[in-house]
Amino acid sequence: MSKILVVPGVESRPYQERIISKTLDFIGKDGVKSILINSPTGSGKTVIGLSIALQLQQQYGYSVGWSAMRRELLSQACLENVTKGFNIQNLVPISMFAKNPEHVDVLIVDEAQHDATESMGTIHGKVKPSIVIGLSATPWRSDRASLCFEKQIQDAGIGTLIRDGYLAPFHHYNLEEYTAASVSRAILDCPSKWGKSVVFFREQRDCAKVVHELRCNGITAELVTADSDREAQVAAFRTGEVQVLVNMMILTEGYDEPSLQTVFVRPSTKGPSLQMAGRVFRQHPDFAFKQVVQCQKTKYPMVRAAHAAESYMQHGGQWLSIATNKNIEKMAQESIKLIVNTEVTFDKSKIKNFKDKKRFKVD
Repeated sequence: MSKILVVPGVESRPYQERIISKTLDFIGKDGVKSILINSPTGSGKTVIGLSIALQLQQQYGYSVGWSAMRRELLSQACLENVTKGFNIQNLVPISMFAKNPEHVDVLIVDEAQHDATESMGTIHGKVKPSIVIGLSATPWRSDRASLCFEKQIQDAGIGTLIRDGYLAPFHHYNLEEYTAASVSRAILDCPSKWGKSVVFFREQRDCAKVVHELRCNGITAELVTADSDREAQVAAFRTGEVQVLVNMMILTEGYDEPSLQTVFVRPSTKGPSLQMAGRVFRQHPDFAFKQVVQCQKTKYPMVRAAHAAESYMQHGGQWLSIATNKNIEKMAQESIKLIVNTEVTFDKSKIKNFKDKKRFKVD
């Protein structure tokens, strides 16, 4: 495996090292030109991308560009390049919507699920990179458009990162229904339970209803849209001046706030659900557990991606604990052991045409 450059300001994580080394091997030994890295939100995809870019620049003298749809992602990459000591020379930020991007040898595509869009096609055509590295926590598209990469690399999932202490463990809550009224009611019933929260809805009118209801009852809330002052809203949330941020999908990419305690995830499929829920898994010293709130009718409950430390279901307005019966679980494990250790023999003399017989007797 390729030797990885050590960057003093970066925490060494084994799964990151495996991904970086495998990527460099694909490029250096196999001549692969495009690689998609699939790694969960909070796993340090920016660090992975910068590490790969630094190694390629130092080894081959390549110029490096960083492409993303949101300006927050571009700012984050440029900031980490300096603050964490990568110091990649002339790192070029490239908006996905840029009309005349400059040429670079290596193009890092952040949130690469957008790589199949027409705007990214324009970027590729004008930048003409020799190597493309895609980064994504959710490399699936609901419109079934294809992501064209020669190789895909995947290592640790959310469950593994929680178990190994890189992401925060969580409690899972299931609302009976997910509406503006039900979400508002859940928050207002016990604001201290949820703490600083981000809420997602499909339509802006539902977002507005929740913000109005919360404000009328003394909860500071902000509606985050493409036209709102996101920087000011996010800053107020960080300091605690605002308790709840409500949005559609603005806060799914490039938004990382460790002090976030709870995320309300609207019913959706796998990709959007992971993007929304992924906001809350960053660790914070004030919280032993983070919280994910979904609806019983969602197509992708987060417990499919990672085991929840505790699970609750809403019934009649009350939260009921869903606990595993440890005795039943123990009995199941003992039964499995008995089955595995049971010696099975066959009496061939009692079976006609043994090779072809589908049914047989076990002694």
